[in-house]
Amino acid sequence: MRNAGNSIIKRYANDTLRREFGFVPLYKDLLALMAFTEDVEKRVLLFKKFREKPLLRKATLWQGTSQSSPDNLVTSNSSPASGWFEHRRISVITKSKVWGYVKWTPPSDFGFNPDYSDERLNFLARQAVLGSKVGIVTLWNAVPWTWLIDWFGNIGDWLEANRQVIPFQASTPRICETKTTEELFVGEGNAFGLPKGSMPVIRRRVTKTRALASGLLPSAELPLLTGRQVNILASLAVLRLL
Repeated sequence: MRNAGNSIIKRYANDTLRREFGFVPLYKDLLALMAFTEDVEKRVLLFKKFREKPLLRKATLWQGTSQSSPDNLVTSNSSPASGWFEHRRISVITKSKVWGYVKWTPPSDFGFNPDYSDERLNFLARQAVLGSKVGIVTLWNAVPWTWLIDWFGNIGDWLEANRQVIPFQASTPRICETKTTEELFVGEGNAFGLPKGSMPVIRRRVTKTRALASGLLPSAELPLLTGRQVNILASLAVLRLL
C-alpha cells in the first residue's frame, strides 16, 4: 500500500512538472508565434515613433477598493446654537490606483543613422519579438534554478528590462498613486424637526502622489507563494524525497 501510494504521488508530481515546464511554455510559444507578424508590425511602428520624440511607457501596478461603515456623528452646523444639524457618516469608500511610468530616450542619431533604416528596424523588431539576441538574459535563463530565484527577487525582470536591440536610455521610474475617498452622510435631525435620513451629503476627496523609485539591484522579498508556485515546489520535493 505504501509503494502504491508513493507511486501515485510521484505520478502526480511528474505530471505537474511536465505541465508547468513542458506543455505550458510550449503553448505560450505557439500563441506567440501565431501573433508574430502583428507583434513585429507593432514594434516597428513603436521604433518609428521614437524618431519624433522620446516616449513614456506606463504600467498599472495595483488597484483596489476598501469600504467601511464608521456610523459616527458629525455636526455640520452649529451657528446659531438653535440651528444645529448633525449628520451621521454611514459609509466610507476609498479607491486606490498605483501605476508607474518611465521615459525612454533613443540614441541622438536615431533619426538619420543608416544603422536604423526602415529595413534595419524591421530586422531588429523581428529579433526583439523572437528574443533571438543571445545575451546575459539567455545565460541567466539557462542556469538551473534561476526561475526559483526570480520568485524572490527582481534579477530576471531587471535583465529583461535591459535587454535592448537598440540602446535606448531609461529615466528613473516614477511611481504614482491616486486615492479617491467618498464619504456618505445622512441627516440625523435637528431642533426644527427635520427627520432622520434627510439632507444626504457626499464628500469626495482626491489625493495624488508621485515619487522617484530606484531600480537598483539587488532587490529581494519574501512573497506569499501562489497555488501554482506551491504546487511546483511540492512536486520537486516529492521527487527528491520519495
